[in-house]
Amino acid sequence: MTWQSTLHLYFDHTADAAKTRLYHRAHTGALVVQRALYPEPDHQAGICHIYVLYPPAGIADDDRLTLEYKLEANSHAVITTPGAGKWYGQRQAQRQAHYGEAQKCSKPSQPIDGSSSTLLDKRLLSATVEAVQHISAYLDDHAILEWLPQESIYYDHSVSNATNRFYLTQTASLL
Repeated sequence: MTWQSTLHLYFDHTADAAKTRLYHRAHTGALVVQRALYPEPDHQAGICHIYVLYPPAGIADDDRLTLEYKLEANSHAVITTPGAGKWYGQRQAQRQAHYGEAQKCSKPSQPIDGSSSTLLDKRLLSATVEAVQHISAYLDDHAILEWLPQESIYYDHSVSNATNRFYLTQTASLL
């Protein structure tokens, strides 16, 4: 099973409460967040902390994850994940299916240009399905985003495409 998931989180700063609030949260698929947390003491009490959760526990073949964060003026958010991002390789059944299809359309082949790759290897590579994660963040004036995801672990045969795009105004900050 593949997952197609999106998550949109929008933050603003409320002057009367002196804190950043998560005012818009929308998702499709498995990407979700816990409620906003405010664990900081005293003068930092208004910083909004968010844990992004992905219950399938890893990104695999043909998964598509799209995350968008928007921080309005003067907002301050810390966004993280509870554990490492795991990127898995193709499932055994799909590798065998791709192998069978590539084998049908190729003759036993010799290495191309003296390399160890064969025509079959190249067809298998082109038939590989990738997992995709796109993250975009938009920060308005004096907004601060502390983007602190846990590490990524890439397992054998994983094919991934992960992009992070951050759009900051001149006075915004990104950590």
